[in-house]
Amino acid sequence: MKKIKICRCDDRLIHGQVNYKWLEYYRVKKIIIINKKIANDVIEKGIIRLATPKNIDLEIIDEQELLKNDDFLDEESLVLVKELKTIEFLLENSIEIEILNIGRIPTGIGRTLFKNNIYLSEEEKIILERIRQTETKIICNSTPEEEEELL
Repeated sequence: MKKIKICRCDDRLIHGQVNYKWLEYYRVKKIIIINKKIANDVIEKGIIRLATPKNIDLEIIDEQELLKNDDFLDEESLVLVKELKTIEFLLENSIEIEILNIGRIPTGIGRTLFKNNIYLSEEEKIILERIRQTETKIICNSTPEEEEELL
């Protein structure tokens, strides 16, 4: 079974908290972004590469590519996704997630405040409940220095 040590769900993907806090805390050597739209968008991929620290490897792939290739996941990787639907897809395809950190999911039509900067639709609340039924530890910390906040 494939396993992800740490996964962060945050619509911003790579930003200051990731670059200066989470990468160091988990001693990350590689970032894996799983997002079909970005994986197929040369411009957005280029922008993300510019935002990634030079000493960190970066892979931007879609969900299917991850399922086909075992080489992407290792203990020194941080997986970044924008949506809980991606997490659900991974779990449904026998990819275990040890720790899921939910950073920011923005407000929008049909979404209500769930916690801190996390706004969920009814569908996302159901997905979160499904994730809770797995072995995945779910936290919602902005930075690793904060006291761990379990969901």
